[in-house]
Amino acid sequence: MCILVSPKLQVIHEIPFVAFSTVDSYVEKLVKKGFFGVQLEKEGKFFSLLNTHMVSDMTECRPFRIAHGHSRRLQEKQLVEAAKTLRGPVLIAGDLNQEEHHYLHRMYDSDDWTFPDTMEQLDHVVCLHSDRKLFRVDSVKFFQEIKFSDHIPLRVDVQFQS
Repeated sequence: MCILVSPKLQVIHEIPFVAFSTVDSYVEKLVKKGFFGVQLEKEGKFFSLLNTHMVSDMTECRPFRIAHGHSRRLQEKQLVEAAKTLRGPVLIAGDLNQEEHHYLHRMYDSDDWTFPDTMEQLDHVVCLHSDRKLFRVDSVKFFQEIKFSDHIPLRVDVQFQS
C-alpha cells in the first residue's frame, strides 16, 4: 500500500498505520491489514486521504471459499470512525475486498471488475456519506493492460468542491 501525492498538494500531517482490530481468518492474522493516510492542503482547503486493505475471502480450505463479510463490516466501521476524527472531508482508496459497502459511499458508478480471478470489483475510491457532495468525479479509468498485480489498477480523478 502506498500514497503518492502531487506536488500541487501540501502534506500537513501523516496518519500512521492502524491495524484493524477485527480479523477472523487465521491466514489474515499472519499479515497486518489496516489503513494509513495523509492530511492534505491545497489553496487553503483541507482534506484527508486514507489507503486501506481489508480482509479477503481467502480459500483457506480448497475447494471452499470462506467468506469474511462480518469482519469487513467491522473493519469498515472502524475505518469510518477514524475518518470522522480527521480534518476536512475524507477520501478512502484501496482494496476493500468487497462490492457492498455499509458505511461508505462509492465515488463512481462503473461496474468494471478489478480482480480477474473472481470478476469482482474489490478495489475502490470511496468517501463518507456526509462528504459525497464535497467531491466531484471527473474521470474513472481501469488499467486492464497493467499486469504487475493480481488486481486491475484503478484511477479516479476527483475535484474537491469547497
